[in-house]
Amino acid sequence: MPVGYSRRIAEGGWGASDHRPVRITVLGRVRATVEGTPLPVGPRKQRLLLAVLVGRGGETVPVGELTEALWGGSPPPSAAENLRSYVHGLRRVLGSALLGGNGRIGYRLTTDDLTVDATEFLALAAEGERALAAGDPVTAGSRLREALGLWQGPPFADLGDVPALALEAARLEESRVLAVERRIEADLRAGAAADLVGELTTLVAQYPYRERFVEQLMLALYRSGRHVDALDVYRRTRAALRGDLGVEPGSGLADLQQAVLRRDPRLDRPDPVPAGLAGSLPARVGPAALPRDVPGFAGRTAELAWLDATLTPDADPEPTGVAVLSGTAGVGKTTLAVHWAHRVRERFPSGQLYVNLRGFDPTGPAVPPAEAVHVLLEALDVPPAEVPQDLQARTALYRTLLADRRMLIVLDNAGNAEQVRALLPGTRSCAVIVTSRHRLTGLVAIDDARPLVLDLLTDAEAMDLLRRRLGGDRVAREQAALRELVTRCARLPLALVIVAARAATEPDRPVATILATLRVGGDRLGAFTVDDDVRSDVRTVFSWSYRTLSDGAARLFRLVSLAFGAEFAGPAAASLAGVDEAETRLLLTELTRAHLLTEKAPGRYTVHDLLRAYAAELAADVDAAADRAAAVERLLDHYLHTAFAAAMRLHPNRDPIPLDPPRAGVTVPPVPTAEDAMVWFEAEYRVLLAIPGRPEVARTAVWRLAWTTWDFFNRRGYWTDWAALQQAAIAAAEATGDLAGRAASHRGLALAYGPLRRYPELAEHLGRSLELFRVLGDEVGEAHVHFTYSWLYEQLGEDEDAVVEAEHALRLFESAGHRFGQAQALNAVGWRYAQLGAYERALSYCERALDLLEKLGDRYGQAATSDSLGFANHRLGRYATAIACYGRALALFRDIDDRLNEAEALRHLGECHHAAGDDAAAGDAWRASLRLLEELKHDGAEEVRRRIAALPPHS
Repeated sequence: MPVGYSRRIAEGGWGASDHRPVRITVLGRVRATVEGTPLPVGPRKQRLLLAVLVGRGGETVPVGELTEALWGGSPPPSAAENLRSYVHGLRRVLGSALLGGNGRIGYRLTTDDLTVDATEFLALAAEGERALAAGDPVTAGSRLREALGLWQGPPFADLGDVPALALEAARLEESRVLAVERRIEADLRAGAAADLVGELTTLVAQYPYRERFVEQLMLALYRSGRHVDALDVYRRTRAALRGDLGVEPGSGLADLQQAVLRRDPRLDRPDPVPAGLAGSLPARVGPAALPRDVPGFAGRTAELAWLDATLTPDADPEPTGVAVLSGTAGVGKTTLAVHWAHRVRERFPSGQLYVNLRGFDPTGPAVPPAEAVHVLLEALDVPPAEVPQDLQARTALYRTLLADRRMLIVLDNAGNAEQVRALLPGTRSCAVIVTSRHRLTGLVAIDDARPLVLDLLTDAEAMDLLRRRLGGDRVAREQAALRELVTRCARLPLALVIVAARAATEPDRPVATILATLRVGGDRLGAFTVDDDVRSDVRTVFSWSYRTLSDGAARLFRLVSLAFGAEFAGPAAASLAGVDEAETRLLLTELTRAHLLTEKAPGRYTVHDLLRAYAAELAADVDAAADRAAAVERLLDHYLHTAFAAAMRLHPNRDPIPLDPPRAGVTVPPVPTAEDAMVWFEAEYRVLLAIPGRPEVARTAVWRLAWTTWDFFNRRGYWTDWAALQQAAIAAAEATGDLAGRAASHRGLALAYGPLRRYPELAEHLGRSLELFRVLGDEVGEAHVHFTYSWLYEQLGEDEDAVVEAEHALRLFESAGHRFGQAQALNAVGWRYAQLGAYERALSYCERALDLLEKLGDRYGQAATSDSLGFANHRLGRYATAIACYGRALALFRDIDDRLNEAEALRHLGECHHAAGDDAAAGDAWRASLRLLEELKHDGAEEVRRRIAALPPHS
């Protein structure tokens, strides 16, 4: 689906106009009408310009991309003037308010006074999908027929073969064929098998390798009493697949053939996939992201049975797919959800997903839906760079990946229904468990979720829990005391686990003495304000466990309430306490044995939010304000200095920022390699994102912390998070009047906007950064800004301006004696001269860059510059030299594990071999490139496929 169209669907379409609503059609000829009256859209290139702008859904399209779309790789000298003329023509026809932008940055459709047939088609098709998923085949068929009726021919039919629209046209066509599949599926489910045989016979002839159409034809024939004909369709399809492609039919088609052979009665049921057949399909390898199951799980027999009946896929009647477990804090919602999920995971062969939404996390805000979907997409093996930036597009991709898969999803600790809604699959093949302290009645009313309120344990269940943790003999000996203990703990699982842990560590101490301690504790700490059903004795249980701790462990327990995130590592805990790591490990072990902390993963800890609230109250009562403030400062120093070390490991030649030495008692763990740096950032970046929102954090540290994350966010593709952190950095630097912080943060935000293609905002923040660096007299800062301007102009197709900016950056780097900057700028100048066709001049700059980069030991820079040298030599016809340069770039990119650039180097190498007449070598290089691009799910794979397809046979 084209990005522009999908975004418009998410936003509710183009909208209606208060002036004159314009309708644009692209499903056939490109036309524009007002209330049915055609508008004179103009010549072919003007219509092509309109098609490109419509496809981008209101986003600014850079001038360079528009020029490439209209004239390919050989624009005439008058291209810029001609483009302005076409823009003027469209403004005259459509209305000047519809088309915004300028000839330096780009153009965009700027109003909602448009309707687009492609947008309407996709919206109607989505409605049909939803109706089909909801079990309403009649409505689904109606919506899908209405959607398909909008098609008047191939997309952009009157524009001919336009490379700029080829991918978009292919995506629209695929959406059309999928809509046909779904419409036929709806008709099959409505009982119209015999009427579909003729249409499906035509479709199978038109799409002989599309196995879903073959399955539908076989099913229609079978339900029409033509069993032999159904088997003959399978035989002919299998012969075609084996003879033409050398492959066997997929498991779904093969299973259907076996079902037809044995006249399986389930084939007569009007299901999209005959019930029971899917159970014989091979299990898909999927994620297994569930937390560890709780040992010694006790009770909840009725609740487990309820979950079985509600969420088991084979249940009859059909399950709703969503269960909401609600109840008070500490009642065991997560424990129950995770235990049941482990118990039934074999019923979900596509895998299990888990995300903690932190709806009631005292450390900061809940996880936004966009971030939660991002986490789930990564668990589904979507590369970070391929995750869409807006919530609607992320949700669409997430639901697409889950369609027709049997997967179990646990959404833990939700704050409200809206936090959950975007995470629900679009089909009923998946089961979802949501846990929350609230009942989430919105999910029950609107999303057909099934609610279950989790109560306290019964007396019998509580005793069973103690029996599993203390042993049957001890329970038998001290049954009376243990029953009173259950009452004192209010039958709350969290309290019982804590008391049982303490009792288990002292097996010779009678339970009666523990009860005496609880009685002394009384209610002097007040009630835990969590629910009227949980009495104040729960807090007394916490206090009893706390009072048994050593002084050091008790102090650390109080201080963890100040941690910045939901979880923390050992060095962070050591910094909070201001003691060394060895001592901290002993204290953490003491706390985990007492069940006051949980070791979520080796070396990483979390604390239940009830216990964290209790620890915070203790800290306020026991620790002086100055001591708490010092602990926060040490913790901030830990994150800032560790992040700085990791950032310099990722980019050793980066200009360091000034940092004060870490305070006494701060632990800064070593970051020996770039791989270690990435691992540390991956574990901690959500904590780093939360730090600016903490009021006790010094504003002076925020921009420095944001600075450390640039390379990590860029490599992982977390550009939206990067931008958000840089915006917080700008605000913090402005609040403190820090000019250097403002200059760096405006540049950082500009860099984050680059991959997001937010070029106007990028230019705005670069301008602010440049002004500030000039006020500071910082030549190197100015040079970096001009270097980024050069990149921006290249993206906009303004290659001459790109060269000017790169040369300006080079002069400033040379004036400042900045060798690494000089090397970068020399390669940039050379590359941009090569784009202008000045290949000899490009070589002179790139050779100087390579010499300097070798002296600096910068392997990434050497790889990029070797690629530039290969490009210039290739264009000069020096194929042997170019192949050697590309080979060196390839080896270096492999060495530093940069797979995307490795794929690009292979593509360039293949182009050079092809130009030199060695198609066999070109094919080898392109196929290797294609494998990498497919693994990365990169859009460039399609271009490489076309190049391979165009090679002579046996190349």
